[in-house]
Amino acid sequence: ANATLDSAVKVSTWNVLNKNVKHADSYPPWPTRAQVISDWVKSERIDIFATQEAVGEMIEDLEANLPDYLTVGAPRRSDVNMGEYNSIFINKHKFEIVDSGTFWLSESPDSPESLGWDAALPRICTWVRLRDYRTSKLFLIFNTHYDHVGTTSQHESTQLILRKVTQLADSQSSEKRSQASGADRVILLGDFNVKSDHSALASLHDKFAHSQRVSELILTDQLETYIDGRQIDHIFVDPKIRVKSYNVMRPSSTNGRWASDHFPVVIETI
Repeated sequence: ANATLDSAVKVSTWNVLNKNVKHADSYPPWPTRAQVISDWVKSERIDIFATQEAVGEMIEDLEANLPDYLTVGAPRRSDVNMGEYNSIFINKHKFEIVDSGTFWLSESPDSPESLGWDAALPRICTWVRLRDYRTSKLFLIFNTHYDHVGTTSQHESTQLILRKVTQLADSQSSEKRSQASGADRVILLGDFNVKSDHSALASLHDKFAHSQRVSELILTDQLETYIDGRQIDHIFVDPKIRVKSYNVMRPSSTNGRWASDHFPVVIETI
């Protein structure tokens, strides 16, 4: 049993609400929220923490509060107030970063700030390949934030990400593969701005499992991940990943106010 526990990996996605958008004023000030978020990451022992909406200053504050984590990410645009990252925080005692990158959800994925299809804003996907120090397993994590307006963009983003998954999962050199234990275990997560049964995500279900559907335990009956009651933040997993538990949690500040307008989704895999 200990060996199983030892190889468990906790993965979470949380849209942490850009402090510079107007409705952030309805929430506690960012320093309070930053403390709640980082305390939660530590107390829940999250190993891989994917964020959306944090701009550079927010990432720096979270990094300062989370010294045991390494981060990868890039801003979706250069404007410091609105250049949101899809950063991934990684437990540095458990994982080595093998490689990482960011692409734009557009017809020109390698062009920074490119606007895709009918999207209202530039959108990105940040990825990282990790090697688990204990098991040598490789994980390939994709963290994204789909457009909230453009339906074509939502559909095309799925197709683009699936192409990138195929490219990257096949791109390891044989040398890297021989040092690691088997092929990449792929996890795709983030704020998709649509529910899991939306047609834009249909082809994700062909290649991946929605973690809630395959989880052995569901630890909550409150499945909504956004303040309006919708479940739009998802974790999709490679079918070879065993999901032990699935949860949507509701961390709040001491006076009971939410730390964001989204709630974190957490899975435990073995």
